[in-house]
Amino acid sequence: MAGIQAKVKKNDSVSRVLVVSVDSERVEAEMTTAFGNIASKAKVKGFRKGKAPREVLEQEYGGEVREDVIGRLIEDAFIEVVREHELDIVGPPHLTSREYQPAEGLKFEATVEIRPKVKLGRYKRSKADRKVARVEDEQVNEAMESLRQRMAVLEAEEDRVNVQAGDVITMDMYASLEGQPLDRYTRDGQQVEVGSGNLPDDFERGLLGVTRSIPTPIDVRFPENNGEDSEVAGRLVRFQVTVREIKNKIVPALNDSFAAELGWDDVADLASLREKVNGELRERASQEADRRVRGELLEALVGKSKLDLPPLLVERTAMSMLGEMGMRDIPRDKFDELKDIVQPEAEKRVRAGFVLDAVAEAESLGVEPEEMEKRVGEQLAAAGERAGELRKHYSQPGAVADLRVGMLRDKAMDCLVEQATLNDVEVDPADVAAPLQTG
Repeated sequence: MAGIQAKVKKNDSVSRVLVVSVDSERVEAEMTTAFGNIASKAKVKGFRKGKAPREVLEQEYGGEVREDVIGRLIEDAFIEVVREHELDIVGPPHLTSREYQPAEGLKFEATVEIRPKVKLGRYKRSKADRKVARVEDEQVNEAMESLRQRMAVLEAEEDRVNVQAGDVITMDMYASLEGQPLDRYTRDGQQVEVGSGNLPDDFERGLLGVTRSIPTPIDVRFPENNGEDSEVAGRLVRFQVTVREIKNKIVPALNDSFAAELGWDDVADLASLREKVNGELRERASQEADRRVRGELLEALVGKSKLDLPPLLVERTAMSMLGEMGMRDIPRDKFDELKDIVQPEAEKRVRAGFVLDAVAEAESLGVEPEEMEKRVGEQLAAAGERAGELRKHYSQPGAVADLRVGMLRDKAMDCLVEQATLNDVEVDPADVAAPLQTG
Protein backbone atom coordinates (compact mmCIF):
# COMPACT_ATOMS: atom_id res chain seq x y z
CA MET A 1 0.00 0.00 0.00
CA ALA A 2 2.12 2.84 -1.35
CA GLY A 3 2.25 5.75 1.05
CA ILE A 4 -0.19 4.14 3.53
CA GLN A 5 0.63 2.57 6.88
CA ALA A 6 -2.06 0.89 8.95
CA LYS A 7 -2.60 -1.01 12.15
CA VAL A 8 -5.71 -3.05 12.82
CA LYS A 9 -6.63 -3.39 16.47
CA LYS A 10 -9.23 -5.77 17.85
CA ASN A 11 -11.93 -3.79 19.60
CA ASP A 12 -14.27 -6.71 20.35
CA SER A 13 -15.48 -9.85 18.58
CA VAL A 14 -17.36 -7.91 15.90
CA SER A 15 -15.38 -4.68 15.46
CA ARG A 16 -11.89 -3.51 14.62
CA VAL A 17 -10.16 -0.14 14.99
CA LEU A 18 -8.14 0.99 11.99
CA VAL A 19 -5.25 3.34 12.76
CA VAL A 20 -4.13 4.71 9.39
CA SER A 21 -1.56 7.23 8.21
CA VAL A 22 -1.06 8.53 4.69
CA ASP A 23 2.41 10.03 4.16
CA SER A 24 2.82 13.64 3.14
CA GLU A 25 4.17 12.75 -0.33
CA ARG A 26 0.98 10.91 -1.31
CA VAL A 27 -1.21 13.66 0.13
CA GLU A 28 0.78 16.34 -1.71
CA ALA A 29 0.57 14.41 -4.97
CA GLU A 30 -3.22 14.30 -4.63
CA MET A 31 -3.31 18.00 -3.73
CA THR A 32 -1.21 18.91 -6.77
CA THR A 33 -3.52 16.93 -9.05
CA ALA A 34 -6.60 18.55 -7.52
CA PHE A 35 -5.24 22.10 -7.83
CA GLY A 36 -4.16 21.32 -11.39
CA ASN A 37 -7.74 20.37 -12.23
CA ILE A 38 -8.99 23.58 -10.62
CA ALA A 39 -6.41 25.68 -12.48
CA SER A 40 -7.53 24.36 -15.86
CA LYS A 41 -11.11 25.48 -15.24
CA ALA A 42 -11.00 28.39 -12.79
CA LYS A 43 -11.36 31.99 -13.84
CA VAL A 44 -9.23 34.12 -11.50
CA LYS A 45 -9.16 37.88 -11.85
CA GLY A 46 -5.82 39.10 -13.21
CA PHE A 47 -4.82 35.75 -14.75
CA ARG A 48 -5.59 34.02 -18.02
CA LYS A 49 -7.60 30.82 -17.73
CA GLY A 50 -5.35 27.99 -16.56
CA LYS A 51 -2.47 30.34 -15.64
CA ALA A 52 -3.26 31.22 -12.00
CA PRO A 53 -0.44 30.07 -9.67
CA ARG A 54 -1.14 27.56 -6.94
CA GLU A 55 -0.72 30.03 -4.08
CA VAL A 56 -3.50 32.16 -5.57
CA LEU A 57 -5.71 29.09 -6.06
CA GLU A 58 -5.10 28.07 -2.46
CA GLN A 59 -6.34 31.42 -1.23
CA GLU A 60 -9.48 31.07 -3.33
CA TYR A 61 -10.22 27.33 -3.19
CA GLY A 62 -7.84 25.88 -0.56
CA GLY A 63 -10.37 24.84 2.05
CA GLU A 64 -12.70 23.20 -0.44
CA VAL A 65 -9.90 21.34 -2.23
CA ARG A 66 -8.32 20.09 0.99
CA GLU A 67 -11.64 18.72 2.27
CA ASP A 68 -12.29 16.96 -1.02
CA VAL A 69 -8.80 15.47 -1.21
CA ILE A 70 -8.74 14.36 2.43
CA GLY A 71 -12.20 12.77 2.06
CA ARG A 72 -11.12 10.82 -1.02
CA LEU A 73 -7.84 9.76 0.59
CA ILE A 74 -9.66 8.44 3.66
CA GLU A 75 -12.05 6.49 1.46
CA ASP A 76 -9.26 5.08 -0.74
CA ALA A 77 -7.04 4.23 2.24
CA PHE A 78 -9.94 2.51 3.99
CA ILE A 79 -10.61 0.33 0.94
CA GLU A 80 -6.92 -0.57 0.64
CA VAL A 81 -6.59 -1.44 4.34
CA VAL A 82 -9.72 -3.60 4.29
CA ARG A 83 -8.46 -5.44 1.21
CA GLU A 84 -4.90 -5.82 2.55
CA HIS A 85 -6.04 -7.20 5.92
CA GLU A 86 -8.88 -9.26 4.43
CA LEU A 87 -11.50 -7.77 6.72
CA ASP A 88 -15.02 -9.08 6.08
CA ILE A 89 -16.80 -5.84 6.92
CA VAL A 90 -20.58 -5.53 7.25
CA GLY A 91 -20.99 -1.80 6.86
CA PRO A 92 -19.29 1.55 6.26
CA PRO A 93 -16.57 2.80 8.64
CA HIS A 94 -17.29 5.05 11.60
CA LEU A 95 -14.60 7.78 11.52
CA THR A 96 -13.57 8.62 15.09
CA SER A 97 -10.66 11.02 14.47
CA ARG A 98 -8.61 12.61 11.71
CA GLU A 99 -5.65 14.96 11.61
CA TYR A 100 -3.88 16.58 8.67
CA GLN A 101 -0.56 18.42 8.78
CA PRO A 102 1.13 19.24 5.44
CA ALA A 103 4.55 18.21 6.75
CA GLU A 104 3.34 15.02 8.43
CA GLY A 105 0.53 13.87 6.16
CA LEU A 106 -2.89 12.52 7.10
CA LYS A 107 -3.76 10.38 10.10
CA PHE A 108 -7.16 8.96 10.95
CA GLU A 109 -8.85 6.30 13.02
CA ALA A 110 -12.03 4.46 12.13
CA THR A 111 -14.07 1.67 13.66
CA VAL A 112 -15.47 -1.02 11.39
CA GLU A 113 -17.78 -3.90 12.13
CA ILE A 114 -16.93 -7.33 10.78
CA ARG A 115 -18.97 -10.42 10.11
CA PRO A 116 -19.47 -12.32 13.38
CA LYS A 117 -18.53 -15.94 13.77
CA VAL A 118 -21.66 -18.06 13.91
CA LYS A 119 -21.90 -21.26 15.88
CA LEU A 120 -24.70 -22.98 14.01
CA GLY A 121 -27.21 -25.11 15.80
CA ARG A 122 -28.26 -28.43 14.30
CA TYR A 123 -30.45 -27.82 11.28
CA LYS A 124 -30.40 -31.10 9.37
CA ARG A 125 -33.32 -33.46 9.85
CA SER A 126 -35.31 -30.86 11.78
CA LYS A 127 -38.99 -31.55 12.37
CA ALA A 128 -41.79 -29.02 12.08
CA ASP A 129 -45.55 -28.86 11.64
CA ARG A 130 -46.62 -27.19 8.40
CA LYS A 131 -49.78 -25.50 9.64
CA VAL A 132 -52.33 -25.11 6.85
CA ALA A 133 -55.24 -22.88 7.75
CA ARG A 134 -58.59 -24.57 7.22
CA VAL A 135 -60.82 -22.99 4.57
CA GLU A 136 -64.31 -22.66 5.99
CA ASP A 137 -67.57 -22.22 4.09
CA GLU A 138 -67.84 -18.73 5.58
CA GLN A 139 -64.57 -17.71 3.94
CA VAL A 140 -65.78 -19.00 0.58
CA ASN A 141 -69.04 -17.08 1.05
CA GLU A 142 -67.11 -13.88 1.86
CA ALA A 143 -64.89 -14.31 -1.19
CA MET A 144 -67.91 -14.89 -3.43
CA GLU A 145 -69.60 -11.79 -2.02
CA SER A 146 -66.43 -9.74 -2.49
CA LEU A 147 -66.29 -10.88 -6.12
CA ARG A 148 -69.93 -9.94 -6.55
CA GLN A 149 -69.31 -6.48 -5.09
CA ARG A 150 -66.32 -5.94 -7.40
CA MET A 151 -68.52 -6.66 -10.41
CA ALA A 152 -71.08 -4.05 -9.35
CA VAL A 153 -71.85 -1.15 -11.67
CA LEU A 154 -72.73 2.43 -10.76
CA GLU A 155 -75.79 4.11 -12.24
CA ALA A 156 -76.35 7.85 -11.83
CA GLU A 157 -79.54 8.72 -9.93
CA GLU A 158 -81.33 11.42 -11.92
CA ASP A 159 -84.60 11.80 -10.02
CA ARG A 160 -83.79 11.11 -6.36
CA VAL A 161 -82.01 13.97 -4.59
CA ASN A 162 -81.62 12.62 -1.03
CA VAL A 163 -78.78 10.37 0.06
CA GLN A 164 -79.60 6.84 1.22
CA ALA A 165 -77.53 4.05 2.73
CA GLY A 166 -75.71 2.13 -0.01
CA ASP A 167 -75.46 5.12 -2.36
CA VAL A 168 -72.12 5.98 -3.91
CA ILE A 169 -71.85 9.75 -3.75
CA THR A 170 -69.41 12.37 -4.98
CA MET A 171 -69.10 15.28 -2.56
CA ASP A 172 -67.09 18.36 -1.65
CA MET A 173 -66.36 18.88 2.02
CA TYR A 174 -64.86 21.80 3.87
CA ALA A 175 -63.59 21.08 7.41
CA SER A 176 -63.14 23.55 10.27
CA LEU A 177 -62.24 23.40 13.95
CA GLU A 178 -63.68 26.19 16.12
CA GLY A 179 -64.06 28.33 13.01
CA GLN A 180 -60.52 27.73 11.76
CA PRO A 181 -60.07 25.78 8.49
CA LEU A 182 -58.63 22.26 8.56
CA ASP A 183 -57.13 21.87 5.11
CA ARG A 184 -56.05 18.27 5.67
CA TYR A 185 -59.70 17.22 5.97
CA THR A 186 -60.96 19.37 3.12
CA ARG A 187 -61.72 17.54 -0.14
CA ASP A 188 -63.25 18.24 -3.54
CA GLY A 189 -64.79 15.45 -5.60
CA GLN A 190 -64.49 12.84 -2.83
CA GLN A 191 -66.30 9.59 -3.75
CA VAL A 192 -67.59 7.39 -0.92
CA GLU A 193 -70.05 4.57 -0.42
CA VAL A 194 -72.50 5.56 2.28
CA GLY A 195 -72.65 2.95 5.02
CA SER A 196 -69.41 1.20 4.04
CA GLY A 197 -67.82 2.02 7.39
CA ASN A 198 -64.92 3.92 5.84
CA LEU A 199 -65.99 7.18 7.48
CA PRO A 200 -66.56 8.10 11.16
CA ASP A 201 -69.96 7.01 12.46
CA ASP A 202 -71.08 10.62 13.00
CA PHE A 203 -70.25 11.41 9.38
CA GLU A 204 -72.02 8.32 8.05
CA ARG A 205 -75.19 9.15 10.00
CA GLY A 206 -75.00 12.81 8.97
CA LEU A 207 -74.89 11.93 5.27
CA LEU A 208 -78.22 10.09 5.37
CA GLY A 209 -80.92 12.32 3.98
CA VAL A 210 -78.58 15.06 2.73
CA THR A 211 -80.04 16.80 -0.32
CA ARG A 212 -77.95 16.97 -3.46
CA SER A 213 -76.40 20.39 -4.27
CA ILE A 214 -77.38 21.93 -0.91
CA PRO A 215 -74.46 22.67 1.49
CA THR A 216 -75.14 20.79 4.73
CA PRO A 217 -73.20 20.93 8.03
CA ILE A 218 -72.17 17.63 9.65
CA ASP A 219 -70.52 17.70 13.09
CA VAL A 220 -68.08 14.90 13.90
CA ARG A 221 -66.58 14.38 17.34
CA PHE A 222 -63.25 12.61 17.02
CA PRO A 223 -62.30 9.97 19.63
CA GLU A 224 -60.15 10.89 22.61
CA ASN A 225 -57.49 8.39 21.54
CA ASN A 226 -57.26 9.65 17.96
CA GLY A 227 -53.58 8.78 17.67
CA GLU A 228 -53.28 9.71 14.01
CA ASP A 229 -54.10 13.37 14.68
CA SER A 230 -53.86 14.57 18.28
CA GLU A 231 -55.06 18.09 17.40
CA VAL A 232 -58.64 16.92 16.83
CA ALA A 233 -58.67 14.19 19.52
CA GLY A 234 -61.88 14.49 21.54
CA ARG A 235 -62.92 17.65 19.70
CA LEU A 236 -65.83 18.57 17.45
CA VAL A 237 -64.98 19.15 13.79
CA ARG A 238 -67.58 20.73 11.50
CA PHE A 239 -67.77 19.52 7.89
CA GLN A 240 -69.67 21.61 5.35
CA VAL A 241 -70.74 18.96 2.82
CA THR A 242 -72.13 19.47 -0.68
CA VAL A 243 -73.22 16.29 -2.48
CA ARG A 244 -72.59 16.73 -6.20
CA GLU A 245 -73.72 13.33 -7.51
CA ILE A 246 -75.67 10.32 -6.27
CA LYS A 247 -75.22 6.90 -7.86
CA ASN A 248 -76.94 3.59 -7.26
CA LYS A 249 -74.66 0.64 -6.76
CA ILE A 250 -76.17 -2.22 -8.76
CA VAL A 251 -74.78 -5.54 -7.56
CA PRO A 252 -75.37 -8.59 -9.79
CA ALA A 253 -77.23 -11.58 -8.46
CA LEU A 254 -75.07 -14.50 -7.39
CA ASN A 255 -76.38 -17.14 -9.79
CA ASP A 256 -75.36 -19.35 -12.70
CA SER A 257 -75.57 -16.47 -15.19
CA PHE A 258 -73.21 -14.36 -13.09
CA ALA A 259 -70.72 -17.22 -12.92
CA ALA A 260 -70.82 -17.88 -16.65
CA GLU A 261 -70.45 -14.20 -17.55
CA LEU A 262 -67.14 -14.02 -15.70
CA GLY A 263 -65.54 -15.90 -18.58
CA TRP A 264 -63.23 -17.90 -16.32
CA ASP A 265 -61.83 -21.24 -17.46
CA ASP A 266 -63.68 -24.26 -16.05
CA VAL A 267 -66.44 -22.03 -14.64
CA ALA A 268 -69.86 -22.59 -16.20
CA ASP A 269 -72.22 -22.22 -13.26
CA LEU A 270 -72.37 -21.15 -9.62
CA ALA A 271 -71.28 -24.54 -8.30
CA SER A 272 -68.12 -24.58 -10.43
CA LEU A 273 -67.39 -20.94 -9.45
CA ARG A 274 -67.66 -21.86 -5.80
CA GLU A 275 -65.34 -24.81 -6.38
CA LYS A 276 -62.77 -22.57 -8.10
CA VAL A 277 -62.90 -19.95 -5.33
CA ASN A 278 -62.52 -22.70 -2.74
CA GLY A 279 -59.49 -24.03 -4.59
CA GLU A 280 -57.87 -20.60 -4.81
CA LEU A 281 -58.36 -20.04 -1.08
CA ARG A 282 -56.81 -23.42 -0.35
CA GLU A 283 -53.86 -22.62 -2.61
CA ARG A 284 -53.40 -19.32 -0.82
CA ALA A 285 -53.56 -21.10 2.53
CA SER A 286 -50.93 -23.57 1.31
CA GLN A 287 -48.61 -20.76 0.20
CA GLU A 288 -49.04 -19.01 3.53
CA ALA A 289 -48.26 -22.30 5.27
CA ASP A 290 -45.04 -22.56 3.25
CA ARG A 291 -44.00 -19.03 4.26
CA ARG A 292 -44.92 -19.71 7.86
CA VAL A 293 -43.00 -22.97 8.17
CA ARG A 294 -39.94 -21.36 6.58
CA GLY A 295 -40.10 -18.67 9.23
CA GLU A 296 -40.58 -21.18 12.02
CA LEU A 297 -37.64 -23.31 10.87
CA LEU A 298 -35.45 -20.24 10.68
CA GLU A 299 -36.61 -18.98 14.06
CA ALA A 300 -35.83 -22.36 15.63
CA LEU A 301 -32.36 -22.42 14.08
CA VAL A 302 -31.63 -18.84 15.16
CA GLY A 303 -32.60 -19.83 18.70
CA LYS A 304 -30.12 -22.72 18.63
CA SER A 305 -27.25 -20.70 17.09
CA LYS A 306 -24.82 -18.36 18.81
CA LEU A 307 -23.28 -15.14 17.49
CA ASP A 308 -22.47 -11.61 18.59
CA LEU A 309 -24.44 -8.85 16.87
CA PRO A 310 -22.68 -5.81 15.35
CA PRO A 311 -24.51 -2.93 17.09
CA LEU A 312 -24.03 -0.35 14.31
CA LEU A 313 -25.48 -2.77 11.76
CA VAL A 314 -28.49 -3.35 14.01
CA GLU A 315 -28.96 0.42 14.30
CA ARG A 316 -28.80 0.90 10.53
CA THR A 317 -31.31 -1.92 10.09
CA ALA A 318 -33.67 -0.26 12.58
CA MET A 319 -33.32 3.05 10.72
CA SER A 320 -34.02 1.30 7.42
CA MET A 321 -37.14 -0.29 8.88
CA LEU A 322 -38.41 3.13 9.98
CA GLY A 323 -37.72 4.43 6.48
CA GLU A 324 -39.75 1.58 4.98
CA MET A 325 -42.60 2.62 7.28
CA GLY A 326 -42.43 6.16 5.86
CA MET A 327 -40.91 7.63 9.02
CA ARG A 328 -38.42 10.09 7.63
CA ASP A 329 -37.67 13.73 8.43
CA ILE A 330 -38.85 13.45 12.02
CA PRO A 331 -37.25 15.11 15.10
CA ARG A 332 -34.16 13.34 16.44
CA ASP A 333 -35.64 12.68 19.89
CA LYS A 334 -38.76 11.14 18.33
CA PHE A 335 -36.61 9.16 15.91
CA ASP A 336 -34.55 7.69 18.78
CA GLU A 337 -37.76 6.73 20.59
CA LEU A 338 -39.15 4.97 17.51
CA LYS A 339 -35.79 3.33 16.81
CA ASP A 340 -35.85 1.75 20.27
CA ILE A 341 -39.29 0.32 19.53
CA VAL A 342 -38.17 -1.46 16.35
CA GLN A 343 -34.75 -2.44 17.74
CA PRO A 344 -35.79 -5.95 18.88
CA GLU A 345 -37.16 -6.76 15.40
CA ALA A 346 -34.01 -5.30 13.82
CA GLU A 347 -31.88 -7.59 16.00
CA LYS A 348 -33.96 -10.59 14.89
CA ARG A 349 -33.51 -9.71 11.22
CA VAL A 350 -29.76 -9.21 11.51
CA ARG A 351 -29.30 -12.41 13.50
CA ALA A 352 -31.42 -14.41 11.03
CA GLY A 353 -29.42 -13.04 8.09
CA PHE A 354 -26.09 -14.12 9.54
CA VAL A 355 -27.46 -17.56 10.41
CA LEU A 356 -28.60 -18.06 6.81
CA ASP A 357 -25.19 -16.89 5.58
CA ALA A 358 -23.61 -19.54 7.80
CA VAL A 359 -25.93 -22.21 6.37
CA ALA A 360 -24.99 -21.14 2.84
CA GLU A 361 -21.30 -21.47 3.71
CA ALA A 362 -21.79 -24.84 5.41
CA GLU A 363 -23.65 -26.16 2.37
CA SER A 364 -21.22 -24.56 -0.14
CA LEU A 365 -24.07 -22.71 -1.81
CA GLY A 366 -23.44 -20.07 -4.45
CA VAL A 367 -25.15 -17.79 -6.96
CA GLU A 368 -24.03 -18.01 -10.58
CA PRO A 369 -23.79 -14.87 -12.77
CA GLU A 370 -26.50 -16.29 -15.04
CA GLU A 371 -28.85 -16.56 -12.06
CA MET A 372 -28.14 -12.93 -11.17
CA GLU A 373 -28.81 -11.77 -14.72
CA LYS A 374 -32.07 -13.73 -14.82
CA ARG A 375 -33.27 -12.25 -11.51
CA VAL A 376 -32.43 -8.69 -12.57
CA GLY A 377 -34.17 -9.30 -15.90
CA GLU A 378 -37.29 -10.56 -14.14
CA GLN A 379 -37.34 -7.53 -11.87
CA LEU A 380 -36.90 -5.15 -14.80
CA ALA A 381 -39.71 -6.85 -16.73
CA ALA A 382 -42.02 -6.57 -13.72
CA ALA A 383 -41.05 -2.95 -13.01
CA GLY A 384 -42.85 -1.55 -16.06
CA GLU A 385 -42.51 2.23 -16.10
CA ARG A 386 -40.06 2.04 -13.17
CA ALA A 387 -37.56 -0.07 -15.14
CA GLY A 388 -35.29 2.93 -15.70
CA GLU A 389 -35.26 3.71 -12.00
CA LEU A 390 -34.43 0.07 -11.23
CA ARG A 391 -31.56 0.04 -13.77
CA LYS A 392 -30.15 3.12 -12.07
CA HIS A 393 -30.40 1.36 -8.72
CA TYR A 394 -28.40 -1.63 -9.96
CA SER A 395 -25.71 0.68 -11.38
CA GLN A 396 -24.94 1.85 -7.84
CA PRO A 397 -22.05 0.25 -5.92
CA GLY A 398 -23.24 -2.54 -3.68
CA ALA A 399 -26.72 -2.94 -5.19
CA VAL A 400 -25.83 -6.09 -7.13
CA ALA A 401 -23.89 -7.42 -4.13
CA ASP A 402 -26.97 -6.91 -1.94
CA LEU A 403 -29.08 -8.80 -4.50
CA ARG A 404 -26.59 -11.65 -4.44
CA VAL A 405 -26.76 -11.82 -0.63
CA GLY A 406 -30.54 -11.95 -0.77
CA MET A 407 -30.54 -14.72 -3.37
CA LEU A 408 -27.99 -16.71 -1.41
CA ARG A 409 -30.07 -16.43 1.74
CA ASP A 410 -33.13 -17.62 -0.19
CA LYS A 411 -31.15 -20.68 -1.26
CA ALA A 412 -30.07 -21.31 2.32
CA MET A 413 -33.69 -21.08 3.44
CA ASP A 414 -34.70 -23.55 0.71
CA CYS A 415 -31.99 -25.86 2.02
CA LEU A 416 -33.41 -25.73 5.55
CA VAL A 417 -36.85 -26.68 4.24
CA GLU A 418 -35.54 -29.47 2.00
CA GLN A 419 -33.64 -31.07 4.87
CA ALA A 420 -36.52 -30.84 7.31
CA THR A 421 -39.27 -33.37 7.96
CA LEU A 422 -42.57 -31.52 7.64
CA ASN A 423 -45.90 -32.74 8.95
CA ASP A 424 -48.99 -31.10 7.42
CA VAL A 425 -51.51 -30.09 10.07
CA GLU A 426 -54.85 -28.44 9.34
CA VAL A 427 -55.53 -25.67 11.85
CA ASP A 428 -57.99 -22.89 12.53
CA PRO A 429 -57.01 -19.62 10.79
CA ALA A 430 -56.81 -17.88 14.17
CA ASP A 431 -54.16 -20.35 15.36
CA VAL A 432 -51.43 -19.35 12.91
CA ALA A 433 -48.86 -16.65 13.59
CA ALA A 434 -46.73 -14.50 11.34
CA PRO A 435 -43.32 -16.04 10.50
CA LEU A 436 -39.94 -14.53 11.24
CA GLN A 437 -38.64 -12.34 8.43
CA THR A 438 -35.15 -11.38 7.37
CA GLY A 439 -33.95 -8.09 6.02
